[in-house]
Amino acid sequence: MIQLDGKIVVNVLRDIYREVYPLDDLTGEFIIRYYLGKLDLPDTRESRLLIGDYIRLSRDHGQPVSIKFKTANRLVREHNRLARLYDEKEISAERFLPLIAENTDFADLRRILPDEFEWITTTGRLFEEGRAQDNCVFSYRDKIREDRSTIYHWSNDGRSYTIEFGHSSDGRYSIEQMLQAKNAKACPSDIEYVKRCLGSRLWERSEGAAGNDPRLLDGFEGFEDPEIPF
Repeated sequence: MIQLDGKIVVNVLRDIYREVYPLDDLTGEFIIRYYLGKLDLPDTRESRLLIGDYIRLSRDHGQPVSIKFKTANRLVREHNRLARLYDEKEISAERFLPLIAENTDFADLRRILPDEFEWITTTGRLFEEGRAQDNCVFSYRDKIREDRSTIYHWSNDGRSYTIEFGHSSDGRYSIEQMLQAKNAKACPSDIEYVKRCLGSRLWERSEGAAGNDPRLLDGFEGFEDPEIPF
């Protein structure tokens, strides 16, 4: 029988109730806050991305979401294992499904960015990007279809990037995550170049912004696992 930390459970449920989360989000928010407390992680966008992506990957593969991990390193290892489970057979039914919303809010982004940036617009290409870059970007396909973010590929001076962009209600664009192959950190000068390309349409988030080392959740500072490239 799983033993939960009673104090953490009570505090988490109290906070969620106060904030009145939508019912569909309650389970995920509970697990995120439970692990933040149990693993003594800072409540930052980076920590939430790590836990949230693990939840999404588990659901994607029809596996139970565990709340038994005792260290952040163990959570990262399971995230990375799940990210490698996608195969050609699994995505065959999705390969030709639309990936970009019909009236996407990211249409202007294609006009803003130079042609050297490749907009990933099909499910098959998204799968290939995850394989080539060794990351979990394929698990973002539902988020992309809901038009909450979009993915670009960009290469510069031998460095190959997967970039996730978000958008604001006033038509600006944020660099949500920007990582090299196997989730190596982005070169600061490359981040600045992308920002300059966005110009006045850049939306900089105050926490977890690109300049503060965005990532697709492998290089979680202090918990890297060199034997399991992501």
